[in-house]
This record gives sequence, C-alpha cells and structure tokens, in this order.
Amino acid sequence: MKELSVDVKNILGLQLPSDPRWVNLAELQLDEILTDHAYCEQKAATTCISLITKNSEKELLVEELPHERFLDQMLIMALIEARSCERFKRLSEGLDDAYMRNFYRRFMESEAGHYTLFITLAEHYLEKKVVRRRWAEWLKYEKELMKEMEVRGDRIH
Repeated sequence: MKELSVDVKNILGLQLPSDPRWVNLAELQLDEILTDHAYCEQKAATTCISLITKNSEKELLVEELPHERFLDQMLIMALIEARSCERFKRLSEGLDDAYMRNFYRRFMESEAGHYTLFITLAEHYLEKKVVRRRWAEWLKYEKELMKEMEVRGDRIH
C-alpha cells in the first residue's frame, strides 16, 4: 500500500492510507461519492445538533455526558473527517479534469477544518494529554480496520 504523504500523516495522524485503487474506483462512481458524503454530513450535523440541544449550556456539555463518551464522540467524528479529508485529497490529485480536482480540493479543505474543530472541542473540555492519548488509540484501531476493509469506490467514509 502506498505510504501516506508526510503532510497527511503529520497533520491528520492517519496511520494507513486509503488503498491506492480507491481513487480509480471512486472516479467511476463520483455521484455515489457525493451522495454518500452528503448523507454522512447530514448524520454528523444531526449528532452535533443533538449534543447542543441536550446540553445548551456549554459548561454542562461534559458534565452531562460521561467524559469517555464525550471524548469518543468527538474523536470518532474527527477520525471520519480526517479520513474523508485524505480521500478528497487523493481525488483532488488523482483526477484528470482540472475543474473536478479543484472541486475536491475545496472539499478536502472543508473536511480538514471539521477534523480540527472536533479535536479542538475535545481539548477545550478535557486535558490535551488525555485527548491525545485516546486519539492515538482510535488511530491505531482505524488502521487495523482499514487493513480488513474491502476497497469500495462508492464511499468516502
């Protein structure tokens, strides 16, 4: 499997790149990629709205949820955003059409912002070392999961 570029590994923390065949498969199913991404973004927005609604006072957000659950929710969302950022980067570099490369580059930049937001939010409420330790555990888990997953071009996440 192709190594992760230094910027993706250092910035996102991902331990294993998407299978290089993914871009070729995804290129054949770009409509499905966008549909999948829209659906996942809708689910993420619903989760965030639910957290806000249930915990309208910022101070109560962590108090109402067990710390581990809150942290895992933030980190799982960050991981999903990091992986989609990496895949949008691959599309932005792997497609022949310049317009589509730029289109997916903008998605990549947006996903990077979402990834950062979830990490920052977790670190706002919990100790940075606790967040980073748990983040490393999730990255390790995701790496093993990626090794076992079938390569499909119809999913961004």
